[in-house]
Amino acid sequence: MSNQETERQYTERLLNEMIAEANAAEQARAEEARVAKANAAGAIAARTAAVLARAVKPALPRSEPVLGRTALSSTHVAPGVDAPEMMQASRELLIEDLFPVAEWPQPPKAQFPKLRKKADRRSDVVIAALGITLGLICAL
Repeated sequence: MSNQETERQYTERLLNEMIAEANAAEQARAEEARVAKANAAGAIAARTAAVLARAVKPALPRSEPVLGRTALSSTHVAPGVDAPEMMQASRELLIEDLFPVAEWPQPPKAQFPKLRKKADRRSDVVIAALGITLGLICAL
């Protein structure tokens, strides 16, 4: 019995080491991606908290009351409101302030010309002949 490693065993050992290194590198990249994703989620949560803190400020008085706003402002004051409901309410409040309600008139219907049936199709033949001629000229 010989203790010396055969060429096949040597190749298998090298390949197993290379596979182990590749797996370790892949796991390290996955861990880095997970950490980066967690950091990004934390940054998004911080920005969301800042926006929510700004959205809780009382709204400026309006000349005519908006029905949706009275229901939303009561949710901002209530202490037992869940975070998703509060976030949705603040989002609606911000969108409502950005885009005021406006009544737009209906646009007029487009009037397209009615096409008459042509008695002769000579113009189509002329255009086709010009296209063929141009194609032959370009081919030369």
